[in-house]
Amino acid sequence: MTGRTPPTTPREGAGQLRWNSGGWAGSVLGMSLWMVLAAGLALAERAWGLAGGLAACAALVVGTGVALWRVRASVAPLPAVLGLLAAGFVAAFVALRLMAGAPEVARVQGQLEHWPWWLAIFPGVAVLMVVIDRKGRRP
Repeated sequence: MTGRTPPTTPREGAGQLRWNSGGWAGSVLGMSLWMVLAAGLALAERAWGLAGGLAACAALVVGTGVALWRVRASVAPLPAVLGLLAAGFVAAFVALRLMAGAPEVARVQGQLEHWPWWLAIFPGVAVLMVVIDRKGRRP
């Protein structure tokens, strides 16, 4: 150990996005909390495998969010947001696929019929973040 602490000043990007603890925590919670709640409902139905799968999906999002936050001094905000959205997309895809195929959620399977369309939010938000970041780009 050299006695040096790692830099904690967040890296700035070329655009207008900035690292923000509230925005980051809200994004991570928004992408993962529904998975935790669904895992709890699966536990109530004694669907142990489904609950574990959903909890693992939530852990993927939270783990990615924490990992990116810890390296914010070396990663610009836009690539970090896009990475978090990619992890959220993968986790949501797996979680929704697990739920759509689980007999324990047969009561709501009609509502899950069009689940692939729900994933459109992720690329939509990614495009929005790129547009917002580039709108404020410095020359």
